[in-house]
Amino acid sequence: MQELFSALSLWLSAHPLITGWYTAIARLLFPVLSALILVRAIRSLLRIPHTPEVWAQLSLPGGGSIPLTHWENILGRGKSADAILNYPSISRQHAALIRAEDDSWTVYDLDSKGGVAVIGIRTGAIFVPVFVDGKKRLFRKTRLIFGEPYRPTYTGRHGTAEEVQKIADEVVRRAYALGEEHPL
Repeated sequence: MQELFSALSLWLSAHPLITGWYTAIARLLFPVLSALILVRAIRSLLRIPHTPEVWAQLSLPGGGSIPLTHWENILGRGKSADAILNYPSISRQHAALIRAEDDSWTVYDLDSKGGVAVIGIRTGAIFVPVFVDGKKRLFRKTRLIFGEPYRPTYTGRHGTAEEVQKIADEVVRRAYALGEEHPL
C-alpha cells in the first residue's frame, strides 16, 4: 500500500497541471453540490402538508365546534383570537384557555366586561351554589354566600344537553335565591 501512495505522489509531482485542475474542480463542485442538497431538503420540507394537532374541541351552542390547537388559546370576538366567538356578550379578547402538562385546562378572564364562569358537570358531582355580591370588583372585599350542597340527577352516564342546561339553570337560580335570603 505504501508503494502505491509513493508511486501516486511521484506521478502527481511529475504532472502539476493535473493537481491544479483537480483542486479547481473540487473548489467549484463541492459548493454547488452542497447548495443543491440544501435546496432539495428545503423543498421537501415545504411540500409536506402541515396539519395542526387538535388538543380539544370547544363546543358551541348551535352544535358546532372550534378546535383548540394551541397550549394557550385566546377566546373572543377579535380577529386575533384563536377561537373566534361571534356573540355580543363576548369581548374581543375575553378569556384564555391554558392546557397544563397534566392535560388539565384552566380558564383565565382577560379583564372582559362580562367575566368568566365555569360550570363543570360530571357523574355524581355535588354542587354548592355561591352568591357573589355586586359587580365584578378586583382587589376589593366581596360578600360570598355559600348554599346547601346538592347532587343533581340526570339519566345515563353523561347528561343530555337539556339536562345539563337544567342543572346550570338550577345552580344559577339557587345562587340568586341565596342573595335574596340574606340581604345586606
